Amino acid sequence: MTGPELDKLIEKLKRRIAPTLASADPIAAEFYGQVLEALGELKEHIRIREIQRKHHYAP
Repeated sequence: MTGPELDKLIEKLKRRIAPTLASADPIAAEFYGQVLEALGELKEHIRIREIQRKHHYAP
């Protein structure tokens, strides 16, 4: 998965799932927040790997 693909996924989650979860259940909203945080970390990792590949630091 590339950075732009992950961006699309995050935006899709924010638009479609977040309002439903936040209004339905506080525990679900907390879980959703954790999922978004993890996706943000994954996005940063992908960005770093892309930079490393560009500069031949990683396979």
